[in-house]
Amino acid sequence: MNKIGKYQILETVHRGPQPLYKATDAAGKTVALKVIPAAGLNEESRQRFIREGETCRKLEHANLVRVFEVGEADGMVTWEKDLFLGILTADCVPILFCVPEAQLVAVVHAGWRGTLLGLASKMIGHLTDRFGVESSLIEVALGPAIGGCCYEIGADVAEPVRKRWGMLANKALRADRVKTFLDLRALNSSLLREAGIPAENISHVGSCTACSAEDFFSYRRDGAVTGRQISLIGWLS
Repeated sequence: MNKIGKYQILETVHRGPQPLYKATDAAGKTVALKVIPAAGLNEESRQRFIREGETCRKLEHANLVRVFEVGEADGMVTWEKDLFLGILTADCVPILFCVPEAQLVAVVHAGWRGTLLGLASKMIGHLTDRFGVESSLIEVALGPAIGGCCYEIGADVAEPVRKRWGMLANKALRADRVKTFLDLRALNSSLLREAGIPAENISHVGSCTACSAEDFFSYRRDGAVTGRQISLIGWLS
């Protein structure tokens, strides 16, 4: 299979009853295509897909193709089965969100800028406002990231963070006579608790990336030549 409609298939991402393909459209934009056999849809589900307009395309006989734009962002959400969200990091904090009751997953990439902007808190707000999820039901994992032991920052970072987050920032900052260090995971954990996530629903996974040379890549430790680790989350059908 080289093409589905106007989409050129690049590779098969997932095989099964509802296969997932990486493809490009006529303009060269990369998209993901999920093939949904019409035989497996009841009329209500079929009409729901049809109402979604541009996210649906008829394929051959009665099957449907759902089209997802594939791009880069600091936050993403999905409720689609067999569609996994991933974050590439080498010191920044990968934050993975899961709502088991709603089978929702989300990701946020939180470096110091994303933390300054409060992207983790904004994701909680998006999940509660857009999907009607109670914050107490959201589970969050903060993956491997540079720790407060190694993340030295200057005043150009420390002062905006202090100004934006006040006491929460002070708890995550450590200063001696010469240097200032920021614990990104600690600050994001505080922001998540402020947004209504119970402490028992927040997990830290992995150690400091800069300290753990045998386990993780670190931009701060190795510079631009370093690699990236990937954090993934999704629901299997």
